Amino acid sequence: MTRQEFSNLIERAEQVVAAIDKWGGVDAVSNRIDLIDEYLQKMDARKDVLVQLEKMSGNMYLFKSILTVDEAALYLGVHRNTVYKLIKNQGLATFSPPSTKMLILTEDLVQWCKQYPNGEPDSETKLSGNQKKKGSKK
Repeated sequence: MTRQEFSNLIERAEQVVAAIDKWGGVDAVSNRIDLIDEYLQKMDARKDVLVQLEKMSGNMYLFKSILTVDEAALYLGVHRNTVYKLIKNQGLATFSPPSTKMLILTEDLVQWCKQYPNGEPDSETKLSGNQKKKGSKK
């Protein structure tokens, strides 16, 4: 270490000692550090609360009485195309006020689910893709 570096180090140490004396000594500085640590811990707790609030805000559709197709899909835990199929092929009621998206009453969605717990209004529902009815030959 050069003489200049040593001199700079001593000067910084004197500045730290002066600052500690200005703040009321080592005990006062220690108390301030504890307060800062406590504050930072509270901030972490607040971050956790904010994360939970963000998650909850993503589920606000659960409290709505009118849902979009995307919200109905989230509500049911299915893809939006499945909701469109339920509307088109299986009688799920919707309404569309002028100049708006297709909307579904939550009450109607819940009622439909209660009425058709297996997702099919009748046993003759068309099957899509590679599916086939039991006992049929392809």
